[in-house]
Amino acid sequence: MITTKSGFMKVIALSKINRSTVFIVLMSVLLACKPSLPDDTTLAHQELPDKIDFNFHVRPILSDRCYKCHGPDEKARKAGLRFDQEEAAFAMLDSAEGTFAIVPGNLKKSQMVRRISSVDPDFQMPPPESNLSLSDREIEILKRWIDQGAEWKLHWAFIPPKKAELPKVSNPDWPHNPIDLFIQGRLKREGLGPSPEATNEKLIRRLSFDIRGIPPSLEEIDIFLADTSPGAYEKVVDGLLSSQSYGERMTLEWLDLARYADSHGYQDDLERSQWPWRDWVIRAFNQNMPYDQFVTWQLAGDLFPEASYEQKLATAFNRNHKITQEVGVVDEEYRVEYVLDRVNTFSTSFLGLTVGCAQCHDHKFDPISQKEFYSLFSFFNSVPEAGRVEYGVEVADPSIPLPDSIVEKYTNHIQSLVSAQQQEVASYERSRWEKGLELSDMNIQLEGSGQIPSGLIAYYSLDYIENNEVQEELRTSKSAKVVNGLAPMPGKFSGGLEFTGQNYLDLGPIKELSFKRPVSISFWLYTIENGARGTLIAPKPYQDGRKPGFMLGTFDDGIRFELTSPSSDDTHKISVQTKHILPGNQWVNIVLTYDGSGKARGIKLYLNGVAKDLDITKDNLQGTTTTSTSILVGFNSTDCFSCPKGLIRSRMDELMIFNRGLDKNEVQSLAGYNPLKSLMTKPNKSDHDIKRLFYHQLHHSDPDYQMLTTWLSEYKVREMRTETVVLNPTMVMAEMDTIRPTYVLDRGKYSAPTERVYMSTPKHVLPFPNEYPKNRLGLAQWLFDDQNPLTARVAVNRYWQMIFGRGIVVTTEDFGSQGDLPSHPELLDWLALEFRSSGWDVKKLIKTMTMSATYRQSVAVGPQLSKRDPNNILLARGPQVRLQAELVRDHALSISGLLSDQIGGPSIKPYQPKGLWLQVASGNQPLKEYIQDHGQDLYRKSMYTFWKRSLPPPSMITFDASTREQCAVRRQSTSTPMQALVLLNDPQFTEASRLFAQRMLVEGGTMEEERIRFAFRLATSRHPNEKEVSLLADLLEFQKEIFKAAPERALRLLRIGEYPLNTDLDITELAAYTVVANAILNLTETIRKD
Repeated sequence: MITTKSGFMKVIALSKINRSTVFIVLMSVLLACKPSLPDDTTLAHQELPDKIDFNFHVRPILSDRCYKCHGPDEKARKAGLRFDQEEAAFAMLDSAEGTFAIVPGNLKKSQMVRRISSVDPDFQMPPPESNLSLSDREIEILKRWIDQGAEWKLHWAFIPPKKAELPKVSNPDWPHNPIDLFIQGRLKREGLGPSPEATNEKLIRRLSFDIRGIPPSLEEIDIFLADTSPGAYEKVVDGLLSSQSYGERMTLEWLDLARYADSHGYQDDLERSQWPWRDWVIRAFNQNMPYDQFVTWQLAGDLFPEASYEQKLATAFNRNHKITQEVGVVDEEYRVEYVLDRVNTFSTSFLGLTVGCAQCHDHKFDPISQKEFYSLFSFFNSVPEAGRVEYGVEVADPSIPLPDSIVEKYTNHIQSLVSAQQQEVASYERSRWEKGLELSDMNIQLEGSGQIPSGLIAYYSLDYIENNEVQEELRTSKSAKVVNGLAPMPGKFSGGLEFTGQNYLDLGPIKELSFKRPVSISFWLYTIENGARGTLIAPKPYQDGRKPGFMLGTFDDGIRFELTSPSSDDTHKISVQTKHILPGNQWVNIVLTYDGSGKARGIKLYLNGVAKDLDITKDNLQGTTTTSTSILVGFNSTDCFSCPKGLIRSRMDELMIFNRGLDKNEVQSLAGYNPLKSLMTKPNKSDHDIKRLFYHQLHHSDPDYQMLTTWLSEYKVREMRTETVVLNPTMVMAEMDTIRPTYVLDRGKYSAPTERVYMSTPKHVLPFPNEYPKNRLGLAQWLFDDQNPLTARVAVNRYWQMIFGRGIVVTTEDFGSQGDLPSHPELLDWLALEFRSSGWDVKKLIKTMTMSATYRQSVAVGPQLSKRDPNNILLARGPQVRLQAELVRDHALSISGLLSDQIGGPSIKPYQPKGLWLQVASGNQPLKEYIQDHGQDLYRKSMYTFWKRSLPPPSMITFDASTREQCAVRRQSTSTPMQALVLLNDPQFTEASRLFAQRMLVEGGTMEEERIRFAFRLATSRHPNEKEVSLLADLLEFQKEIFKAAPERALRLLRIGEYPLNTDLDITELAAYTVVANAILNLTETIRKD
């Protein structure tokens, strides 16, 4: 027998040999050979199973090595030979009459054997240039298969599952349910046994993360440890499955699959409102909606007779794809892209097939033709949608609004947050006021030499709100009324008022204010971004509809002032605007002066004491200007001016109105005026004066008060935006009145239609029954047909992956010939049939998996098992995986006590590095800048984090979260230094460490060792050993010395994050414990489920 090519080449490669030497060596080798196989081939024979199975042994070789030239792709096929079809594989070869590639039972007549065994590069198959060479073992598999009769089978995944006989095992005490019988049977064949059961601490931790996504509390652990009844473990499982957090945990997996995001994607990547669908998914899981109904509603809920709101909302699943708003794109090109996305999502999610490979040509590896691809495409092709959505439009029709009941629920929730936070702020103010104000301790900068010019007729310091009013300092006018609740925020000097777009200040009529005469208005303004828009000051309109007279506001990039008479039309007015951009994120002194001339030249606008050039857009005032109605600050209640009504996310301080025109020097003096300087030097201070100083101290020197007011401001903004948020419809599915024709697209090009096709499904999976309707509802029926071989398998495999860390079929997304084979095929089929017969009960499926002895095994592994099965494919030990990206963050928030238990609602924006969104922004798009949320939104579960497709949350991406660009059913799991840096430096984790440390000090006992044990157990669910305690205690002592020597460093650390600092605790001690807490959060065991 000819030696193997590899063995032959090793001999030839010997250095310094001539032809004679080669001849002698070869003869020696041949003479030494006995009628047995060479060593490497002998080894290959020894590794072969007794019975070769086509699906599990032969097809993977053919698919990987042969399909490239002899597979489904007709254009790439060579010699007319194909190995993807039985009939063609056994047919007579075109190249030689009477010859066959495969002759069952006859190795000598099988040309395949001659070709794969040859060392002649011109005759060998696969040819060397293909880089697809066969190993000795693979060659021997093909030869033994042919020798055993070359039994051909349909691809395993296309054969309907059959319930196998439960294996008989030698250790009947170990199994808890049939899962364990299949696992133990395989382990026995491999010469292995199961691992011991994990400790109860490990089990409850494992269960808690797998079922509800957060760690168990110490109380839950202790209750489980104390329960010695036989049903204690099952009681824990049932309790976790009934938790409302279960629905959130299951939804987290579904969001990747459904490619959920809060923005459209592509270049502009504007915001969308799909969160109501996410809420529906959570409810569906918590209600344990049967999986077939759950999927059917999402595929075709709109097609049910008189479909309910929930059924229509569920179809948002199909509209979660990317959408473009870019001007100039070809509408049809992108509409086709959306349909392609739906087809690929459908096939990946529910069939586990790479159907998308047949978009441009027949699938190269699986029996899916291009015609079948577009027949499937046809089911999703009749949505009345556009390829390009108008720029700035958040919703692409078809869409559905939220019902009134949900709107009311959300509105009430926001209002309750506002009310509670207002009470929190008021309570804090009272407590600080009662402690008294020590003027000598006040840190007030007394810079500024400016003065208030003469002619002042109204002055509102805006330092604080009392009884829903703001005092007018001169007492010549009534106090201003606060409308819709303004949020107190730091002003330029003391306090200031923040406007959210719906709230405003009503100054009432100011008798001496008349634009028939000279007028000046001065104030300080802070906007959160450049190009802010909103009305600053404008009179209330007359009841008879007459126009109120003037408007001062921000518009695009500058300050605009308009003046009109009540009876004139919109063309007869004065309108000017600064050419200079109004800078954002800083205080700017703005002064308007008007000489009463009725001409645009009589108007000047100053920024920080400097007159700015003006664009005059209108200079045609006619009639008499009057201002006898109330003056409103921050809101324009009329449509007669071109500026927006509300002043959004801007603050104002020190509003002054003068009855004369100020000159340049006086304006500059105003810009340098410091009201606190005069207050501090005033000999006899009134209660009002002291309050102004008091609020300066709160706003500028009290971080806890600043945080409380920031949260109040955030809630007020959300209250203002409630109508916008809840009234934005959700994109859903609908059908056109007439079916849109579908064609095979040549090479997948939208502009190259060829043959028309009709709704149908891949025949090798399951031909589409005639009795099913030709629409998406019929497609869903086909999906859950008892003869469909894939649906149940794919579903249970995905849930197995969630629980055990990897699927029975590792390639969760690909059950085709290029995917991995199932490690336990009989178990996969048993689970699939059980799932189907249970009425597609997801909770029962999860319970079955988690109740098994397989799941309960310890993760401890010895060297032999580690070497034999490093990836735990055989499941001889328990699942050990790092927590998902979202769960890493949620775990830290949970053990720190920060985690919010609010379920559902719009997406939120927690901490994120500044400027990231700007790097991917184009133009002046609304999502160009990341505006962080505040309050409890900072501590909501990670699944609610705003997902911008062009730049997803960076900390989660670092931990391998999906980008949500397309359907993803399997995440990679990496271990990189960046992950440790996130845990060390991300404000979310640093703040969580502080609150975690606070729990150690408040709840963990009085001794250092007690506190360390308490914290370690909170984070890992187990007691630390003495070495671990010692190491952490040493770290604590080291950090205490550092912070005692530099208390300012301690304060800097503790001020990270917005949650108020507990000032009753010693800052150096708290800082030291914070470092220890952070170290515990960084433990591998903390971020791992084992």
